[in-house]
Amino acid sequence: MKRAFLILGIVFVCFLGWSYFRLTELNKTDPRVYTYSDAEARQIYAIGILMAGFGYLFSPEAAKEHFGLMIERQGKSIADMKSGYFQNSSVVLRAKEKACDSRSVQPLRWNMSSYEIKFEYHLYAEARTALALNGGRLDCSSGVPTIYVD
Repeated sequence: MKRAFLILGIVFVCFLGWSYFRLTELNKTDPRVYTYSDAEARQIYAIGILMAGFGYLFSPEAAKEHFGLMIERQGKSIADMKSGYFQNSSVVLRAKEKACDSRSVQPLRWNMSSYEIKFEYHLYAEARTALALNGGRLDCSSGVPTIYVD
């Protein structure tokens, strides 16, 4: 039994290391879907599902929001900005300000240090938001801020 937990722990740590490496590489790519290969798109969804699944233990609300972003509504995944959950993120606020001032689309990208487990609530909340929205974009071209995660 101890051996099974040890093997499971090693596999989990290796998966997390690989996931962070892949997310860093994928963040260097233009966040529009058509620039990703099919293999990269599958990796993004697989990593997102697994990380949100494991993240559910620490932050159920972020995991639920993350899974909600994967559901297509009229052909696009949309996070409702009215909930206020994502509006407290410094990255989202900065992107919202830039996008609405210029009526454009801004990518949502976090530094790797944002994913570290922190014990201060605002830093912890930022990590949960980064997990849910990384690779997305904030569109304010219509005047209404909308987050898309493809």
